[in-house]
Amino acid sequence: MKCELIEGCLFFNKLDSKAGTALKEVYCLNNPALCARRQVAMAIGREFIPSDLTPNHNHRVQGIIEQVLSGQ
Repeated sequence: MKCELIEGCLFFNKLDSKAGTALKEVYCLNNPALCARRQVAMAIGREFIPSDLTPNHNHRVQGIIEQVLSGQ
Protein backbone atom coordinates (compact mmCIF):
# COMPACT_ATOMS: atom_id res chain seq x y z
CA MET A 1 0.00 0.00 0.00
CA LYS A 2 1.49 3.34 -1.08
CA CYS A 3 1.31 6.29 1.32
CA GLU A 4 -1.41 8.77 0.44
CA LEU A 5 0.89 11.64 1.44
CA ILE A 6 3.66 10.91 -1.09
CA GLU A 7 2.64 13.83 -3.27
CA GLY A 8 4.25 16.82 -1.63
CA CYS A 9 6.28 14.78 0.88
CA LEU A 10 9.68 16.43 1.23
CA PHE A 11 11.32 13.19 2.26
CA PHE A 12 9.97 11.16 -0.63
CA ASN A 13 10.56 13.78 -3.28
CA LYS A 14 13.88 15.31 -2.16
CA LEU A 15 16.01 12.52 -0.74
CA ASP A 16 17.73 10.52 -3.42
CA SER A 17 20.39 8.27 -1.93
CA LYS A 18 20.83 4.56 -1.42
CA ALA A 19 19.68 4.80 2.21
CA GLY A 20 16.82 7.10 1.24
CA THR A 21 15.67 4.70 -1.45
CA ALA A 22 15.61 1.85 1.06
CA LEU A 23 13.57 3.92 3.53
CA LYS A 24 11.14 4.93 0.77
CA GLU A 25 10.64 1.28 -0.15
CA VAL A 26 9.90 0.22 3.41
CA TYR A 27 7.83 3.15 4.65
CA CYS A 28 6.45 5.12 1.70
CA LEU A 29 5.64 2.30 -0.66
CA ASN A 30 4.89 -0.69 1.58
CA ASN A 31 4.16 0.26 5.19
CA PRO A 32 3.08 3.91 5.54
CA ALA A 33 1.43 3.38 8.94
CA LEU A 34 4.92 2.98 10.42
CA CYS A 35 6.21 6.28 8.99
CA ALA A 36 6.99 8.94 11.59
CA ARG A 37 6.26 11.74 9.10
CA ARG A 38 2.82 10.31 8.35
CA GLN A 39 2.08 9.83 12.06
CA VAL A 40 2.77 13.50 12.75
CA ALA A 41 0.72 14.60 9.73
CA MET A 42 -2.25 12.48 10.74
CA ALA A 43 -2.14 13.61 14.38
CA ILE A 44 -1.59 17.37 14.06
CA GLY A 45 -1.22 18.28 10.39
CA ARG A 46 1.29 18.08 7.62
CA GLU A 47 2.54 21.62 8.26
CA PHE A 48 4.01 20.48 11.59
CA ILE A 49 6.32 17.83 10.14
CA PRO A 50 9.90 18.93 10.86
CA SER A 51 12.04 19.00 7.72
CA ASP A 52 14.64 16.75 9.36
CA LEU A 53 12.15 14.07 10.41
CA THR A 54 12.73 10.82 8.55
CA PRO A 55 10.26 7.93 8.34
CA ASN A 56 12.22 5.87 10.86
CA HIS A 57 12.37 8.59 13.56
CA ASN A 58 9.39 7.18 15.45
CA HIS A 59 11.08 8.02 18.76
CA ARG A 60 10.48 11.72 18.01
CA VAL A 61 6.79 11.57 17.09
CA GLN A 62 5.26 11.91 20.57
CA GLY A 63 7.54 14.80 21.50
CA ILE A 64 6.70 16.71 18.32
CA ILE A 65 2.99 16.23 18.87
CA GLU A 66 3.19 17.27 22.53
CA GLN A 67 5.28 20.34 21.67
CA VAL A 68 2.81 21.54 19.05
CA LEU A 69 -0.25 20.87 21.20
CA SER A 70 1.28 22.71 24.15
CA GLY A 71 1.99 25.72 21.92
CA GLN A 72 5.75 25.72 22.28
